[in-house]
Amino acid sequence: MEANGMWADFHFQRPLWLLLPLCAWLLIRFIPRAVQPSSVWRSQVDASLAPWVLARVSGADGRTWPGYLLLILLAVVCAGPAWEQLPRPQVASGHALVIALDLSRSMLAEDLRPNRLTRARFKLEGLFEGRRDGQTALVVFAANAFLVTPLTSDLDTLRLQLPVLEPDLMPAQGSRADRAYTRAVELLRDGGFPDGEVLLVTDGIEPRQRDRLVSLCARHGNRLSILAAATAAGAPVPGLRPGAEVVMSRLDSTLTQEVARSCGGEAVELQPDDRDIRQLEAGFRVRAAGTATRDAGLEALEWMDRGPLLLLCLLPWLAWRARLYASNVLLLGVVLTAATPNSARASDLWWLWQHPDEYGRERLEAGDPTGAAAAFRDPRWSAFAKAQAGDPEGAVTLLSPFEDAGSLYNRGTTLARLGRYEEALANLEAALTREPNHADAQFNHRLIKEFLASKQQGSGEQGEQDGETSPQQKDNDAGGENQPQPDEQPTPKAGQSEPKPGKPDDEVPPGQGEPDNQATEEREPPGQSPEAAQAENEMREDAQATEQWLARIPDDPGGLLRNKFLQQQQRGVELEDHAEESPW
Repeated sequence: MEANGMWADFHFQRPLWLLLPLCAWLLIRFIPRAVQPSSVWRSQVDASLAPWVLARVSGADGRTWPGYLLLILLAVVCAGPAWEQLPRPQVASGHALVIALDLSRSMLAEDLRPNRLTRARFKLEGLFEGRRDGQTALVVFAANAFLVTPLTSDLDTLRLQLPVLEPDLMPAQGSRADRAYTRAVELLRDGGFPDGEVLLVTDGIEPRQRDRLVSLCARHGNRLSILAAATAAGAPVPGLRPGAEVVMSRLDSTLTQEVARSCGGEAVELQPDDRDIRQLEAGFRVRAAGTATRDAGLEALEWMDRGPLLLLCLLPWLAWRARLYASNVLLLGVVLTAATPNSARASDLWWLWQHPDEYGRERLEAGDPTGAAAAFRDPRWSAFAKAQAGDPEGAVTLLSPFEDAGSLYNRGTTLARLGRYEEALANLEAALTREPNHADAQFNHRLIKEFLASKQQGSGEQGEQDGETSPQQKDNDAGGENQPQPDEQPTPKAGQSEPKPGKPDDEVPPGQGEPDNQATEEREPPGQSPEAAQAENEMREDAQATEQWLARIPDDPGGLLRNKFLQQQQRGVELEDHAEESPW
């Protein structure tokens, strides 16, 4: 573009932004001096000394001019300087189709086997399969029209809605095709498709609706095509109240053709093969191609906003301002790198961001009980870690000050593993005194008493050997593992309480309930097997009862749509001239 032409066309698309620098300058210029800190002291300080003892007003030294220039440049950018127009092609809107399906009771007539509605749904599935492009929506109507699916290109969504559409979903019966057309036009307008089409799938048009439909088509201009799902011979309308007169529903093909022709579309009667669908698809494709061709030929001239290009002028200034900051950051990075030892590890600095007990728990879960025992600040957690690390004596020492039921149980179990059964029995009895329902303490207490009783009754060398072996086996049941050997790490039994910081000790922490890598595995107490089996049977019976109860629930996939339509009608959709409506 020539320079003269450029300046002749130069303008700002948003010129009010140019007032921003002026407004900012006026605010700064005329701010009352009273709000400045130095203005209070000027009346108290001698005028000859004021320049030396009072801070100068910001901006007096000329350091604010870069800010003013930046503000002016930003105002120019926001104002939208433009001097060139470029053509922009209009995007083709595509073809939009709203399908209005009749759900009046007459659609259940059986002149088309098995009935009209089933055949209509079958035809719509075929239409969806052949429709590749464009947007499609689904509306159902009887005495009023309701939206099922808005405009979408996902035809699978529409296909899934078809099987549940039945006349029983409608709040009131009738056959108001004019309301269906009005609702479809609203969808097209709201979706940005003013040239979209409407396909009416019905078993006929009532004579009194002819003028209404033709008038609506003339007002809105959207084509209306009709797929007639009925025959001229007709069939009785089923589902009327008992004793009512038999009503024959017949197709008036002449009236249907007249309405479709007046609305710019075509009327097709439902056929045994796919000729009806192919005829409708051909008309839709022709009209969609014409719309796309017409839209593709349109171009609009648009002024190009060149404001963002002016931001490139800021790059040299930003590079100059960032020079000092970049050098400082680089120097700081070099200093930090030089000051950090090469052997530093993240685990060495855990105390900077973790609580000692939290870090100890991590080490315990990582298989490092020794490190966990050193990290814990809670003595009960530390005692548990020491027992894991093979130091039961240290665990007993740490648990000595505590007299709660959980600590007494853990201390008694650890003493039993050390072979100090009398002390273990005393601690378990104390735990049961404080918490009589402690199941693990009861079980271990009973086992130790039985072992001590059998030991006293034994005699002879073999009895003594058996007595030496029995405690380990009994203690394996009582404490969850064998008596510790020099090369083993003792672990509490699954039921042994583990201390939690700030919480009672009678809970087993997650992941710590079962011993790992022990010489023997924990055995399930024989007395608990029947209870576990009974609980499992009860759970299975409950599951079967739940399944049987769910099977008795009526299968009503259209219940949601029924409630939706009813709520839409109750929100203010009034049925004018309802007395004219037929109950079919």
